Amino acid sequence: MLSNNGCNNELITIRKLIEENVADSEQKDKVLALYNIYETVMPGKQAPNVTFKDAEGARYTINGFKGKVIVIDVWATWCSSCLKNMPKFMELIKEFENRDDIVLFTVSTDSDDLKEKWLAAIKRHKMEGMLNLTPDRSATEQFEEKYFVSAVPRYIVIDKQGKIISVFAPKPGDELKEIIAKALNGTYNKEGEVGFAKSIGQYFAAGLTVYNPAFFTVNVTRDIPFILKKGSSEYGFMFAPRFIARLAEKLFNRNLWKVV
Repeated sequence: MLSNNGCNNELITIRKLIEENVADSEQKDKVLALYNIYETVMPGKQAPNVTFKDAEGARYTINGFKGKVIVIDVWATWCSSCLKNMPKFMELIKEFENRDDIVLFTVSTDSDDLKEKWLAAIKRHKMEGMLNLTPDRSATEQFEEKYFVSAVPRYIVIDKQGKIISVFAPKPGDELKEIIAKALNGTYNKEGEVGFAKSIGQYFAAGLTVYNPAFFTVNVTRDIPFILKKGSSEYGFMFAPRFIARLAEKLFNRNLWKVV
């Protein structure tokens, strides 16, 4: 779950609820340890400074773009989903091309020995004229390691101060465009655009509170601590991670959010 979606604001809030409401156990320690792994790339953290290079060998760093909103499309030549989403990313580049306070570029995770294949893919998919980079594998700080890139496509947004907005941003589309717009005008709220203590439109806790999926509003501040305590004491802590995973799955479907 974390490797695919990162530790976003909602999961950060769940961490606090786990710490305060779940009895100490080995399983609890293991779950909390997962959060610590992703600590360096949580929203609001300073983005790790890594180095990229272009086809000619010119080098670029994250810190070198400070003062600009950074949007990165992480892809690979073999990734069909990456290539399917690329035209939408190219539309974003076109939309913001006249602004000097944003930079959008691609980073291919193909190995250095596949350079010709990378260049051929750029030409075949009409990506010339864009800033297309690869990780500088001679650098001390490695991009895939520092940003936990274990799968592609991935989308990363960093604000003008070099702080992370999301290293697991949504794919190119209206939602990503909204994040970019808020980053550009400085209104993006790193504590969470939709507070987790507000309401979520749906959740399903099989075998705990309901037995059939149903739509209803949950007061998270009030109800989740109760659910975690009940799951921990009556069903064993192993239930809690399954519930959290299900809840997180619903959270990532933003259409289910209901703000009250």
